Amino acid sequence: MPSKPFETGDKVLTDYDPETKRLVRTVSQCWQDQSCSSGWLVTLRASGRCPHCGRVAPAIEEIDSNWCRKHQRQPQEART
Repeated sequence: MPSKPFETGDKVLTDYDPETKRLVRTVSQCWQDQSCSSGWLVTLRASGRCPHCGRVAPAIEEIDSNWCRKHQRQPQEART
């Protein structure tokens, strides 16, 4: 099984919802699960209001981590 793709607090973009795929969400959980293709499920917190478009991305619960990709800018504490 591949290593854990995300940590709690990571900022991600997701292709799960085409209408909000450019909005940044935060990983709230990431755990192993053999029922999905990546072997990892994630739960994402709702985004804050985008300063450019004013939209808010809703929370997403229990999706395959393959739908997510890390955002270029991560919180300082995640950079080690």
